[in-house]
Amino acid sequence: MIKMRADSCLSFAVQTLPDIAALRRLYALPHDLSDFEVAEYAFQRQRVKTGHADLPAHLCQIRQIVLLAYAAEGGFTLQSFAAPALSESLILQKASQALGCFKGQVSYWDEGGLLPLLRCRVHAQVLGPQAGQEPLLPRQDWLDLAQACGVAGINLREFSIAMPGLLPDSFVLAPNDDPWRLWLARKYDTDLILGVQVAVLSHYALLRHQLVMGCIDTEQYQTRGQQLARLI
Repeated sequence: MIKMRADSCLSFAVQTLPDIAALRRLYALPHDLSDFEVAEYAFQRQRVKTGHADLPAHLCQIRQIVLLAYAAEGGFTLQSFAAPALSESLILQKASQALGCFKGQVSYWDEGGLLPLLRCRVHAQVLGPQAGQEPLLPRQDWLDLAQACGVAGINLREFSIAMPGLLPDSFVLAPNDDPWRLWLARKYDTDLILGVQVAVLSHYALLRHQLVMGCIDTEQYQTRGQQLARLI
């Protein structure tokens, strides 16, 4: 069993894009097809195969990693490593360095492929351990919040809306826009806000779990929830 730490904890969120270069090679698509057309072709194949358009890990690339850390003595710290400012390789390296400096509880909400995605992309970027550091790969003490809450496979946004009292009244969910279309429209700021919101929602789920497990009391839960609401 993973030992819970309420004094030092971190929520880990990853946002992805279709790996257009890989899709072009895999399906031998014409070079004159736009990125949008390549992605739509892959989405349609996936819908026929599985009934949804979520691409498997090996056909995605990471566009953003968000680390939302809480420390009892310092409050919340938010770090976002994202494209287009950073390449995928740099996103992975910087997130790995930040995680290497964090000694508390790491949690994430796995919606069906976060861990395979990380392993796949670390391998694709040929990233090994840095001097004195571990690569960005999950340790055994990472906490899968969806599994811990008994709702594996459930979308985090839907869980947050459905769970009474999880979100404070002051928190307003951003519109559930399609990140891929935002990316194509170069609306990077809006896209990055959605990534940060995933990390915040994950931390709300973590708070709820800590409350149920008796790691924090109701007053601590409400106080930290109000602090979280101010991050968006």
